[in-house]
Amino acid sequence: MTAKYETMNYRLSDKLADPKLLIQIVEEGINNPEIATNAIAEILEQLYNSDKYKTMIAVDNYNNWY
Repeated sequence: MTAKYETMNYRLSDKLADPKLLIQIVEEGINNPEIATNAIAEILEQLYNSDKYKTMIAVDNYNNWY
């Protein structure tokens, strides 16, 4: 458990220093599954705090039961 924590003990900004577009965060999350949750959290944070555009967030197949 400690070894797993040590590999995950970093911030998204450690891996992606200065993204200019949200798509850069998305692509980094897709390319590196270990930071995918951090990437989604950062995207949501950016969208929630944006006053410039009205934003609706939709996630496809989020509530589907199999």
